[in-house]
Amino acid sequence: MGYRFESYSDGTTEKDPIGVLGYETIYNLNSRLNLFHDLTYYPSFSSPGQNYLLVTNFGAEMPITNDEAWKLRASLRSQYNSQPALDAETTDTNYRLNLVYDWE
Repeated sequence: MGYRFESYSDGTTEKDPIGVLGYETIYNLNSRLNLFHDLTYYPSFSSPGQNYLLVTNFGAEMPITNDEAWKLRASLRSQYNSQPALDAETTDTNYRLNLVYDWE
């Protein structure tokens, strides 16, 4: 459960209570390579089928040190907005390559 507030450069705003629904999965391809995927759906309570945000990530992670603390992560992140701002695209796509330190 949450509350979404968006303010635009033309002075208009959008305010709406929202919910979150999603999943995350990790698949160990082998001892050195993990694949992951997650999907998160942020619907508007006022019109969940028409006004929503959908975010998905897909990628792989591989340790680059023997202790597996340092990892290299490559991913594709896509964010779909069913009602984007005027002159904005519905989908934003990012390609990422990250250096990750994992302390447990």
